[in-house]
Amino acid sequence: MNRDEKHLMDDRLQSAAQQAMRSVVKGLPEETVSMTWRSELNERLLAESAQRARRPRVAWYMRPALGLGLAGALAVAVLLRGPGVSPTVSPNNLSSSGRLEAELVSTHRQASFAMDVAGVGVNPTEVSYDSTPVQRSSSGWTEEDLDTL
Repeated sequence: MNRDEKHLMDDRLQSAAQQAMRSVVKGLPEETVSMTWRSELNERLLAESAQRARRPRVAWYMRPALGLGLAGALAVAVLLRGPGVSPTVSPNNLSSSGRLEAELVSTHRQASFAMDVAGVGVNPTEVSYDSTPVQRSSSGWTEEDLDTL
């Protein structure tokens, strides 16, 4: 608050309406609260606080139980799902002759190629893969790239 605002507030506090209200409030009788009323208030507050203390205890037990129930339901749904989309390569179909490694390398190359072609924003499944490798020179440019320039 700057100096002008302070002066304005002081002027408002010294107005006749404020002085009249001040005298009305000072003229109100001073009432003391009875001890019985205080005792009843304390009993009600104690009962309310005890009721609120029970709620977190119940929630302390129920929240983890609900979380475990949800996790269990998800596990059952995943493990007992019906015949849906099966993966193209399953570990049972691969022999120990190195086919797993070859399939992993092939999948990695296809994903890398899809990201190179598609970039950000295009789904890799929308990209068709060409089985013929592109011959690149040492500079990284192909003949097609140089022809377009």
